[in-house]
Amino acid sequence: MHHHHPSLVILAETWVGREKTDAIIADLGFDSWHLLEPDGFVGGILLMWKSHSLDFHVIGEGAQGVYGVVENLCKPWLVIGDFNDVVNQSEKLGGRPVSRKRADLFASTMDNCQLVDLGFNGPKFTWTNKRKSKPIFERLDRGWANTEWIHLYPNANLWHLPRITSDHCPILLNFENEPFAQGDKPFRFEPMWLLDKGFREEVLSRWPIPCVSIQKSLITFKDTLLEMNHATFGNIYRRKRHLLARLKGTQTYLQSHPTSVFHQDLESQLQNDLIMTLEQEEVLWKTKSRMDRVGEGDRNTGINRLRDNVGNEIIDQKGIHDLILAFYQDLYSTEKSSCRWNQNEGGYSRVVFRHSRVPEELCQALICLIPKQSSPDTVKQFRPISLCNTLYKLVTKILVNRLKPLISTWISHNQNSFIKGRGPDVNLVVASEVLHSMNKKKGKWGWFALKIDLEKAYDRVEWAFVRECLTNLQLDLPAIDLIMSCISNASSRVLINGRQSEEFKHSRGLRQGDPMSPYLFNICLEALTGRINESCMSKVWTPFWVGRGRVPISHLLFADDLLLFGRVDEDTTFAVRTVLERFCEDSGEKINEAKSKLIFSPNTTIDHKRLFIETLNIEESKDLGSG
Repeated sequence: MHHHHPSLVILAETWVGREKTDAIIADLGFDSWHLLEPDGFVGGILLMWKSHSLDFHVIGEGAQGVYGVVENLCKPWLVIGDFNDVVNQSEKLGGRPVSRKRADLFASTMDNCQLVDLGFNGPKFTWTNKRKSKPIFERLDRGWANTEWIHLYPNANLWHLPRITSDHCPILLNFENEPFAQGDKPFRFEPMWLLDKGFREEVLSRWPIPCVSIQKSLITFKDTLLEMNHATFGNIYRRKRHLLARLKGTQTYLQSHPTSVFHQDLESQLQNDLIMTLEQEEVLWKTKSRMDRVGEGDRNTGINRLRDNVGNEIIDQKGIHDLILAFYQDLYSTEKSSCRWNQNEGGYSRVVFRHSRVPEELCQALICLIPKQSSPDTVKQFRPISLCNTLYKLVTKILVNRLKPLISTWISHNQNSFIKGRGPDVNLVVASEVLHSMNKKKGKWGWFALKIDLEKAYDRVEWAFVRECLTNLQLDLPAIDLIMSCISNASSRVLINGRQSEEFKHSRGLRQGDPMSPYLFNICLEALTGRINESCMSKVWTPFWVGRGRVPISHLLFADDLLLFGRVDEDTTFAVRTVLERFCEDSGEKINEAKSKLIFSPNTTIDHKRLFIETLNIEESKDLGSG
């Protein structure tokens, strides 16, 4: 299953009940299924399919079958499986002669349905009685399709795979001759390697001593691990492929020489060896501790269709690859004229803290796409998480630990996320109190609460703005250079369906997954706080007053969501627009108007509402939403 990745699987004679079916589904990675339960130890049919590839609905079941409808295929259709019959004598070897009447009836039925035999690759016969004396072979399993289906899938071909334990061959239908696969799979350290008895002696002993360069030592160590994996664990896969090839050849020979005792014994021996190898492979997968990921169908990276900016659906893998890569190349490209910083060369240990520079090779990362919803259909509906280099994270964690004691003094209480000793709950309570008071307001002036959603907030931050904010905090120049080196030497590859895209350089953005990014983003947002406070002090922005002490509340910041409060008058309206426009222009941020929310107090006049809505281009909402 994991090798061929079928979209639809039908298992007959399952002999399992519903309680065991859940475990089978979880292991194989299908999101839709239907079970016709067996009668004791007789019968049983299990259908499993992937809903993103096949729109199938079960409409009924009987003692011998399951009946369903495939939607959205229009006229093209396909029938595949065990038909328990042949169309002529050439499809049977041994046993009684084929009933001509039954064969003609079978063939005429297919003709009346205007179906064409898809043919096959591999051994001719798909069933045997598994007897060494008087063996019988028949082609009972096949695929039938009409001409519309064949035109729809011109490259489809059907394969007869080797039998292992069943008396039937598995049959596999390939829709494409060769799937698109671009890029290499990333290197991963597998926990199962630690369980090997020879790991410490053979591998750890080959760590270069003395360690001149950490980068070169890691590359050498990686090559050693790959060699060990190939020699110790890779032989399982090679042995499996070798046994399958020999079994296929043996079964093909037996179909023309069915009484060869040597080849009959060889087939049994190969089948037993293959079963043992498959059991070892199963243990290997369990050792890797990846059963949960397999059970989920690799849903974090399995992208089978997307829509582009104009709504066109893209289903071919090359188109999906190019769309995703182009999106992130554009996202991490600055719109400013100058972006990169000149750095001096040098070795790892000497350069980082002595020369305030992180080598570019340590700033490389893989971007893992995490779906924001159950069935994302655009690139924007994925959250890009950067899997940064471990050595890079060591450097940034040291920097974060040095910044943490100072962050609380730099950041105002309008934002509390990622600040030690604070929490976003405080701002939630304040926001709730403001909204409660706002709903009770009476008098001449109305009041507004505006929730601003920043689109791709971390990814759009301009590096020049980050440097300006750090300089305003009066950090020493070496510290600023080191922080800027961490973010400005960034380069990434996008992980698309388990494979790496081409590498591209960043020219803006803070990477999600970098330990330093939340703190740098807080520092950047503090520039917005300063501009809002300045507008309030110059009395062009009238904040909302809470309680008897008339505590002014102009804004609260929740990571990439901003809550703004104030009076609905002409000065405040234009002050809000001016502050937001200048902040976005300097920082590179962009307001997501579709996700932003705006509410007014009940006493706000229609004219004031219209002025505010037209000035900010954000429509009024019933509430501010939950996120």
